[in-house]
Amino acid sequence: MGDIKDKTAKIYPYKTHTGDQPMDSVHKYLSTFQQYQSLWVHYNWNKALKDGAQEEGLPYSGKYQFVKTIAYVSAPHQVAPKEDALQCGDCHMGAKRMDWKALGYKADPMMTGGRFAGKKK
Repeated sequence: MGDIKDKTAKIYPYKTHTGDQPMDSVHKYLSTFQQYQSLWVHYNWNKALKDGAQEEGLPYSGKYQFVKTIAYVSAPHQVAPKEDALQCGDCHMGAKRMDWKALGYKADPMMTGGRFAGKKK
């Protein structure tokens, strides 16, 4: 959240992850499940959720449901190898990756001098 006029605003890359996550139906919190030592060994959601709650020190009602969730994960998580990292020209100098006008810029700030070009401090 930010505004082009806010000198402290920054653009942060992120990935959007959507999915279904288990929720304790009684306690109404997203459940942490024991993945490797329980779910993928026993293939039993109830056991994995019980083990995960115990590991986290949370109560587990024994009743669960799956709910739709959206998570915004910062780009440092699961990034490509450095050989495949974006270069300046991937977003600037005529590249189409960034919609500068939608962000409030007249054009690519690398070409127009940025959001504060020509303004007195």
